[in-house]
Amino acid sequence: MSPKTDFLNLSGYALAQSLLTRLYTVSPYEDFDYQAIPLNLQGWGSTDLIFDKLISTVQPRLILEVGTWKGASAIHMASLLKEKGIDTAIVCIDTWLGGLEHLIHKEDPELGLSNLRKHGYPTLYYQFLANVMHQGFQDRIVPFPSTSNIAAKWFEHYQIKADLIYIDSSHDQHDVYQDLKNYWQLLTHGGIMFGDDWSEPWRGVIAAVSEFAKVQQLDVKVDGQKWFFRKV
Repeated sequence: MSPKTDFLNLSGYALAQSLLTRLYTVSPYEDFDYQAIPLNLQGWGSTDLIFDKLISTVQPRLILEVGTWKGASAIHMASLLKEKGIDTAIVCIDTWLGGLEHLIHKEDPELGLSNLRKHGYPTLYYQFLANVMHQGFQDRIVPFPSTSNIAAKWFEHYQIKADLIYIDSSHDQHDVYQDLKNYWQLLTHGGIMFGDDWSEPWRGVIAAVSEFAKVQQLDVKVDGQKWFFRKV
């Protein structure tokens, strides 16, 4: 297939398999001993009702999740999609190295990575893979271990657009704005971009989303700590 291959006619399942083939010579799930790693779906706001609302509204064929941690929200979305009979691929984009807050609060039982390191290197990615496989969604959830910037360029190169994009990576204002800018061009018309942490501790998120909405003349909707806007 050429870089300009049209993915629009692929079903969610076929799209997930195609993306796995594009990204890997061998699937990252192949021969992975997930049973050696107990299920651990710790996360933040990963089962919020807004996931159900937006999935029902958009009926997405492709979802991009920018910032994944242990995969709790992606797995929750996959469960909802299965219940609703919606054929969708989910791509999880993350370095799985942790953000600034995880490095600063390294001993924190929720934020820290101290218990998820081997010879100093984070093993968070393997917990993510294990969680996906424990829940049986390896045929729909595609891991994309990269920076959000590089991943966005990869999708742009292959002219792949998503119907639902979840931004939940860095909380730094500049980083969030850059993610919004990069992934907005990857959102289909009629698609929805949404994110987490619309709350006082994360002023950078609120500032970046507000500024981007102003520039793009978008109406930001807030539901609890989640924010979203639609591309028309």
